[in-house]
Amino acid sequence: RLPKSVLKDDIDFVMSCGAINTKFGHRIEDPVALLKSGYDAVLLAAGQQDMVSLGIIGESLAISSIQYLKNPKAFRVVGQKVAVIGGGAVAADCAVTAVRLGAKVVELFVRRRLSEMPITSFEREMLLKHEVDISTRSRIVAINARASRASRASRGARAGGVTQQFTLTVIKTEQRVGRNQGSSARDLVDIKGSKVKRTGFG
Repeated sequence: RLPKSVLKDDIDFVMSCGAINTKFGHRIEDPVALLKSGYDAVLLAAGQQDMVSLGIIGESLAISSIQYLKNPKAFRVVGQKVAVIGGGAVAADCAVTAVRLGAKVVELFVRRRLSEMPITSFEREMLLKHEVDISTRSRIVAINARASRASRASRGARAGGVTQQFTLTVIKTEQRVGRNQGSSARDLVDIKGSKVKRTGFG
């Protein structure tokens, strides 16, 4: 989903790193067979194909990034307040796409600090350019839904103008004592008494 010019720059950089040859249209049935055919090593880098489960209450109410980016126009976000959970490149892509498709507000919930988000400078600039709100050191622990009246232009509107409004339960986090800044998100702990409910997401 990157602009073709950016993607070309990435490919050109990789190809400039050494003696790299590309072969397209080849299905690899047995990676071990490549070793037997003369390769010294085989690296499988097919990318993330499945959504990582968050293990939170109401997770089934959320739309996966793969599902959304596959056909973003299938989800009506015009005039809506949209929440995106995650702080990586795919989450940034979802957030920017929602803004481009007319979302009124898009908020990114990230467990890390802004400076710790695993995104490129290009992706960071895109978030700023599209005025995506970023709530850092925030962990979503539950998603709840309720039916409400809405215009037919709203995302998910059904007959009679009934749609769903979502409430997120959010807990703020902090670095575990004794851990360095920029450590894994697993080194973050919940701040007692910081739990809040964020309403109005559509």
